[in-house]
Amino acid sequence: SMGAASYCAKHQHSRLVLCTYMSERTEEGRGWLRQRFRKRLVRRADAVTYNGPSCQRYLTGLGVTDQRLFHFPYAADDRTVYRGPTDRDDRATRHRLLAIGQLSDRKGVLPLLRQVSEYCRARPNRKVKLDFAGEGPLRIVIDSYDLPQNVDVQVLGNISPEDLGTRMLAYGALIAPSLADEWMLAVNEALQAGLPVLGSVHAQAVTALVQDGVNGWQYDPMIEGSLASTLDAYFDEPGDRLAVMRINARQSVAERTPQWAAAGALDAVKHVLGQADGLPSHYENSQREVAG
Repeated sequence: SMGAASYCAKHQHSRLVLCTYMSERTEEGRGWLRQRFRKRLVRRADAVTYNGPSCQRYLTGLGVTDQRLFHFPYAADDRTVYRGPTDRDDRATRHRLLAIGQLSDRKGVLPLLRQVSEYCRARPNRKVKLDFAGEGPLRIVIDSYDLPQNVDVQVLGNISPEDLGTRMLAYGALIAPSLADEWMLAVNEALQAGLPVLGSVHAQAVTALVQDGVNGWQYDPMIEGSLASTLDAYFDEPGDRLAVMRINARQSVAERTPQWAAAGALDAVKHVLGQADGLPSHYENSQREVAG
């Protein structure tokens, strides 16, 4: 980004678009030097894109004006998302939870295991089947974790995008325990498949897309008891209400197509090329450049 900004400074007919993907959570603890460079960068930028509300707030805090901010969000791949019926056999799937992502500390898999284990020890009559779709350095720890008898955990390994959507039909909900995610595309994919999301507030996709009791529930894995309350709400939800939530889940991301996402980037480019801000017509010739 600094190189692109330097290039634009030397070529006066060029324009700088900074494409950013972050959240307030992922940027916690960044050093003062990075903060200083970022403030310089955004002052030079003709447009800056953001991937979600938390990213927008962070950029506003750096001094980016609303006129230069453009929404360039994530969208699930429309070639692989599941588009079939959202119906489930509730008795067969309610207890089955799916977690998707790298098996790493940042994804919160060990706190999830501990909290689910404590939850089920306190409720010996409640059974939970927890599957992890992914690979990572914590797989050995997960495989050897001491679990109560009413918890069944399995690591499925990596699953292709083409297979993941149909695999979701075997589960009652997606559980997203991340401790820091600037988005989390699995949330989009699960909602598209009609899967309610039990999601950590430290993933921007959860805070932006998931509404309690509508298409899932939010919780904070850093607060003891938060997941337990969320699991109680999920398991206590009547079957007919959960069926409505599956429909709500898909509807909540219906407009979030790749075309919709790309429109934000195009708006930023149009803005810096003068189609939105009335730059003189000589900027519309073939020599005009956009760096970003």
